[in-house]
Amino acid sequence: MGKRIRYRKPLALAFDEDVLVRADAGIVIEDARRNLEEAAFGRRVGHRRATLRTKRHAIKGRAMQERRFVGADFICPRKQAELVRIDAHHRSKGRARSLAAARAMAKLEGPREAADFEPHLTAETAALKHRTPFIAISAIPIGHANPHGNRGNGSAETKLAKQRAFPLPSDRDSMERAPFPFSPPACYTDRRDDAEGIGKMRLGGTLQLAFRTAGSFLGIAVDAAREALGTALPRTPEQIARPSVLDALFQTHAPADAEPLPRVASARLPGVEFESSNCRNFLVDLEFEPGQTRRDLPRSAYVKLPCDALTTRAFANTLGFWHLEYTFCKEVAHRLPIRTPRVYTAARKGSRFALLLENLHEIPGAQLFINRDVAAGTTPERAARVMKCFAQLHAAFWGWPEDEREKILPAALNPFLSAKSRAMTRALNASAIAPAMRAAPEILTPAIGDTYREAMDRWDALLAAWYTGPLTLIHGDSHLGNCFEYPGNGGTEVGLLDFQAIHWSKGMRDVQYFLINSLEPDVLESCEADLIDLYRDELAGRGIVLSREDAFEQYRAFSFQTLLVGVIPLGLGNLTERETTVRTFTRRSAAAIERLGFREWMLAQG
Repeated sequence: MGKRIRYRKPLALAFDEDVLVRADAGIVIEDARRNLEEAAFGRRVGHRRATLRTKRHAIKGRAMQERRFVGADFICPRKQAELVRIDAHHRSKGRARSLAAARAMAKLEGPREAADFEPHLTAETAALKHRTPFIAISAIPIGHANPHGNRGNGSAETKLAKQRAFPLPSDRDSMERAPFPFSPPACYTDRRDDAEGIGKMRLGGTLQLAFRTAGSFLGIAVDAAREALGTALPRTPEQIARPSVLDALFQTHAPADAEPLPRVASARLPGVEFESSNCRNFLVDLEFEPGQTRRDLPRSAYVKLPCDALTTRAFANTLGFWHLEYTFCKEVAHRLPIRTPRVYTAARKGSRFALLLENLHEIPGAQLFINRDVAAGTTPERAARVMKCFAQLHAAFWGWPEDEREKILPAALNPFLSAKSRAMTRALNASAIAPAMRAAPEILTPAIGDTYREAMDRWDALLAAWYTGPLTLIHGDSHLGNCFEYPGNGGTEVGLLDFQAIHWSKGMRDVQYFLINSLEPDVLESCEADLIDLYRDELAGRGIVLSREDAFEQYRAFSFQTLLVGVIPLGLGNLTERETTVRTFTRRSAAAIERLGFREWMLAQG
């Protein structure tokens, strides 16, 4: 057991469970006696301190992640792995001789399926730094591992139950003919020629996400210091409801091409607040100084400030959707041909922002929608009005050249394509699927998980398919809750609000996002084609030709983006949406990508 084995490719392996390892997987065993035998663990102060530090200092400061399996991402067990403990030697540097095998150990019980087996960040770090033909395996179904390498008094042997040896198959066909039940692991893909490149991109995105999150927390701390000095933007309703503060915001931070509101005589908080996924939204009553001749002065303003939750504030700043809405209010809103809330103030400084907008409740006959309305689902008649609104918006910006697009909404703010977000978005999505499947197994089935992981591996090809061709300005988060109705000249019309995901894309992205998220699947299936045709007809009336074939292919292709919106909060914590709303969105979008055959479309792209 104490013998060292390096750079070996065995012809057969022995495990206590039926486990399949790819033919190109070798084994690294570093001091097996020390790592695998049972040992007494002395509870000294140093050990307790080291144990607490392992999660922070696994390999060169890279954080350990819960429920991650070190190494062998091509192991396909028959039973699910139940992660009992993750330990690591906090002082180890992870050199090429040892990689992650002796540095990070996972104790598991009862492996059942491959869905929970994902490469641990430490294993990925080692694999990327050292191009070796093997992977490090540190699964311990039976027995104990001492993370600090102490020799104990336990047995020198690892006891294996129901031992079975089998030859390693050399290709996928032989894997399928293996003499025991086999189903491809959720992480399996036929496109592994660029696995190393994919791994590097995922690691780069993970590190980028970590650095930007750290920067977000730092920005929040800096703003707290500014607040103590009186130089920060207001954080609470009480801070903003002061005439001097409002005057400064109205005069200094009015949007482009807008006349600032006059000086405020008094302001009052009526105690009216609104539900929001990531902001603090409330009303402030306004009274302006006497002698004003403007007839469009509001009686109140709808205020949006960052929410109180620290994690959500960091998440929003990391992903940049508050920055997007600020940019929309400051530079874009006045250009739109559809009804949106008037913007009185758009201010941003550090990690904070302040938006003072039109109170849509002051519009006679206006109707707004809340999460409860979204969960209940809308009607085909209301959906038809929304399709007309989308066509009006998209036609105004359809096919704009890149230089013109850049003037009003820079590509650097695109949540999918910008250089600083592309890899990070992929890493965020990839890390969310496994915990999301555990959180909602009745919605996210193994088949959905397979499709999701395949999409992560084909991310660049998907981006090319989604964003090649004529683009237009889209809302990006176009569900029912971000729509409102108001009386128009030709009857009830629809406007849009909350532009936190606005970007350049294909118009069908808004169409499918609204229909899939806002209608129950059975209702949608009965009217889907008619509503898409209505959108096409409205575009045609404005001089934009979108063929039926292209429209339905784009609708099918973008359906996966709708699923992303539910998986991230389910998997990484409910940072931006209420759980009931998230589950509703995810259930509807999961049903849609299966019904529309998104996976088949994706695989056909090559």
